[in-house]
Amino acid sequence: MQGAEVEMEGFLSNYKEVNGMVVPHYIENRMNGEVMSSVTIESIVFDEDIDADLFKKPVAPAAPATPEMPKK
Repeated sequence: MQGAEVEMEGFLSNYKEVNGMVVPHYIENRMNGEVMSSVTIESIVFDEDIDADLFKKPVAPAAPATPEMPKK
């Protein structure tokens, strides 16, 4: 389908109240009417503290040691 136009649709459903807000707990994506993906949300948390360490850039692994060349 490279270069072809397609119709994409997203459907939100299974709305539930969470902390006074009504939010969908099911999302379905369709391409040309066919379901391509679906997501079921089990829980949603608002205003929860998040550890800042989760956003730190990971440390690059040390480069492997260069093996010594055999002596002639």
